[in-house]
Amino acid sequence: MILSHFAFLIVAFCIILVGQYLEFILEIQTMVASQATTKYAELLSSLEKLNNRLGISHLTATETTIFLAIANNDLSENVPATLTDLVFSNPEIRSIPRATLFRCLRTLAEKSLIKHIGNKRSGKYRLA
Repeated sequence: MILSHFAFLIVAFCIILVGQYLEFILEIQTMVASQATTKYAELLSSLEKLNNRLGISHLTATETTIFLAIANNDLSENVPATLTDLVFSNPEIRSIPRATLFRCLRTLAEKSLIKHIGNKRSGKYRLA
């Protein structure tokens, strides 16, 4: 009888410990999530400041897509991107009308964000 009472106390104690452990884990998860949210907000703020400093915060969504495709190509391949490279490397660019694509490329070049290399009828693009 004393042994079963002792076993019951051990089981009850273990249940209490497990409950406290789970509460502790939940507190840690909440704290980590809160810290992650804070870090994410800080990162977004830093990116916004950097975008403003670089002069790219005012780009349209299409201009941003094209700029990022050129930047990705320039950084990964280290060679200027042809229009074919841009279209095949980024599915979003495939859906941009041709006139809009050329207008955005011209605007990005005028803003000195990219450079056009080559003649007017053909050419490649890279970061300025």
